[in-house]
Amino acid sequence: HSMRAGFLLESGWYRSDIENNYLGRFTFASLDDYAAGRPSTYTRRVGDPLVEYSQWQLGLFAQDDWRAAQNLTISFGVRQEMQANLGDKLNLSPRFGMTWSPFKSGRTTVRGSLGVFHDWLDATVYEQTLQVDGLRQQDIVVRNPGYPDYLSGGADQMVLPASRYVFADDLTMPVSVRASAGIQQQLIPNVAANVMYAFSRGYNRFRGRNINAPDP
Repeated sequence: HSMRAGFLLESGWYRSDIENNYLGRFTFASLDDYAAGRPSTYTRRVGDPLVEYSQWQLGLFAQDDWRAAQNLTISFGVRQEMQANLGDKLNLSPRFGMTWSPFKSGRTTVRGSLGVFHDWLDATVYEQTLQVDGLRQQDIVVRNPGYPDYLSGGADQMVLPASRYVFADDLTMPVSVRASAGIQQQLIPNVAANVMYAFSRGYNRFRGRNINAPDP
């Protein structure tokens, strides 16, 4: 048995005053509408973008490489990850792998692995929820605006409620399951051929959703 254990601790402190779309943006449905000065929407972000925040993430792992036979090594491991700004703190990721040389020559090697992995939440995504919270900054959206003065539209102009970005109450770290299997053949001392198949499927991925209620 060859056993290993360790940890990863990362922490960052951030200060951001990046400004996005502070001059406003008109969107036109077609080139003809553009030529006629008929925009379909106008958007603009207003307010103070300055935010300061911190974020840390911790990973713990343990692994055992067991030489079950002279030509067979089996690996077992588990990793636990947690992160600030997310509510879930128990994120266990078991891992399994094996390396097998079925023939006495040792020129053929079969490898396989199966594991669970978690993905970190990027700090810039959390930053967006702090900046555009509806108070510090707001996204103004106007349908059928005037042009070039977006408030000079006609009776069909509509100023929507200010947009903001929020995290879901049950937001958790995304999970992916990955598996691989392969075979390597030593052809001559300095040349080997390798064929591998890998599969990955993700669950609970981070995604953005417009959760405004639809118009009546």
